[in-house]
Order: sequence, then C-alpha cells, then structure tokens
Amino acid sequence: MKRFCIVCLTALAALSAQAVTIDWNKDVDWGGINWRGLGFMDGKEESGFYRDIGHIGTTAKAAFRLNVRFPGTVPTAGCLLMAGGTGGGIKLSLAENGLMASFTDERGTQTIAGSAKLEAGLNQVVLAIDRSTNVEGIAYHSVISIFVNGEKAFSYEGYFGGVTFNKVTVGCDYDLRNAIGTSDWSYNLTYAKSTVKTDNYTGVGDIEKAYDALFLPEPTALGLLALGVAGLALRRKAA
Repeated sequence: MKRFCIVCLTALAALSAQAVTIDWNKDVDWGGINWRGLGFMDGKEESGFYRDIGHIGTTAKAAFRLNVRFPGTVPTAGCLLMAGGTGGGIKLSLAENGLMASFTDERGTQTIAGSAKLEAGLNQVVLAIDRSTNVEGIAYHSVISIFVNGEKAFSYEGYFGGVTFNKVTVGCDYDLRNAIGTSDWSYNLTYAKSTVKTDNYTGVGDIEKAYDALFLPEPTALGLLALGVAGLALRRKAA
C-alpha cells in the first residue's frame, strides 16, 4: 500500500512541477508563429514613445506578447500595456485585486476587472485581436482575448469601426515615460499579424493551441499517475 501511494505522489509531483517551472521566454512552442520584436528595450522608441505597428484592417488579426519581470512586489496600480490609436483601443492596468482591462469602442468605454494576477518574477501577457468584416450587421466586429500566464483572463466582443489599431506601447497614453516603475521591472514586447505572411499567425486559436500543448501533461507523468491509481485500486480490491 505504501509503495503504491509513493508512486501516486511521484506522478502528481511530476505533473505539478511541470506547471510551476515554466520559463515564459523559452518553453512555449508557438507552432510556427514568428513573433516580431518592437524594440522597446533598445532605446529606439519612436516619436511619442510608442511603436507604429500599421493599421489592423477590417478582417485582420493580431497578437501582442508581453514578457514582464517584477524583481519584487508587483505594483497595484498603473498601466501595463496599451494597443489602439485613433478612436479608442485597449488598455491593461494593474489593480490591487488583479488585472483590469478597459476597452474603448463605438459604444464607449467598458472596464472589466479580472481575477488574474501577475506575480513576482517572470510573467507573460498575450493580447489577441480578431477582427471581422461583418457580424450580425455590425462592421469591424472584434473579439479581444487576453491571456495571463497561459490562462485566458478576459474575453470581450467590441465594435471598433473607428479604431485604427496602429499604436502599441508599454505604459500609459502611448508614452513610455509614464510606464509604471520602469526602473524596477524589465519587459520584452513582441507581436504577430495575420496580414504579414511571414508571421504565420491566423488568430487567437494559435495562442490557445500553444498554451494547451504547454500545459498538457507529459506521457511519462500520465503513465506514472495511471500506474499508481491502477495499482492502488487493485490493492484495495484484493483487500
């Protein structure tokens, strides 16, 4: 009995270890997505301290990946990431109770408070925008998905007809000088677009598949767990 319990615990330890030892900079297999760097770390910020990423058209899709490292306590206020341009866009902010997302579209500004929290150390935030030409008579229909450390934290449907989506930055108001604690935390921001064939990006499904594969238990760990459970069941049956 003791031996079988040890096997079970070993398998469970293997499964849990896989979830807590992820290095977001290396361990995600993106299935061919070619992320392009935005150069915020190299001192080549453009005018206004944002990056011009080019207009995301009526049927375009784009994803922004932010790897951010907090050496100590995570701030409880301040802007983390903005994407948009003329007419509105999306803003991710830190809050005491978790991450907040604000969406400004043709209907005004909607703010959603989520339970997702960033932690001390390395984190990964992915913002995916999937635009469609016409959904139920509404042009520029967009589905916004936000992932925090592999988990979908937000999903929002908006109508961004007047939004150019041509700017992205870390911080507030497309100005890196207003970014929170830039002297205390480091970041790397990359993106991919469906309109650039070399990016090999087709939409939010690519992100979901990458994370699903990342968190899928390895066959060895699953085998150990199955062996332990089966053995324990037989032991109890024999008793």
